[in-house]
Amino acid sequence: MPAGEVLAALFLALAAAWDLRVRRVPNWLNLAGVLAGLALGLSTGRPLAALAAAAGCFLVGFLFWRWGVLGGGDAKALPALGACLGSLPAALLALALGYWCLALYLLPRALRGKGLKGWWEEEKTALFFFLAGAGMPGKEKVPFAPFLLAGFLASEVVKAWLGGLRLS
Repeated sequence: MPAGEVLAALFLALAAAWDLRVRRVPNWLNLAGVLAGLALGLSTGRPLAALAAAAGCFLVGFLFWRWGVLGGGDAKALPALGACLGSLPAALLALALGYWCLALYLLPRALRGKGLKGWWEEEKTALFFFLAGAGMPGKEKVPFAPFLLAGFLASEVVKAWLGGLRLS
């Protein structure tokens, strides 16, 4: 596994552990992840790729935070992931697969006692609140960093399965 992927895995493992323990990802950890990723990009001769990936992930993280889709610490973890990987598409693939992992985790809990129709009615209401820019009242907050780690690991499996696909 290349150095960027190892660095990303270490960063996300620390962020996930912290998020599970105290329900937040500290700023110092996110900053350390960004700086380590930029230093790795500099040492491998790809500083602009690491910087561009961090900047793109910052924009995505800011928008997701603003829309109430991600917490602040999780949103600030995205630039660190982008900098470590040196690739915006690779970081966005990890984010997308992280959301799939979260959906797989939440689906049985969401269907319990309501059935598919009751779940769908609630999700339509949640979509309304999301589009209105407000959080859904009474919805539980879930630490997302563990799912981002799972999405990153799943993205590594997908890339290997596709014959060593390099998203750079």
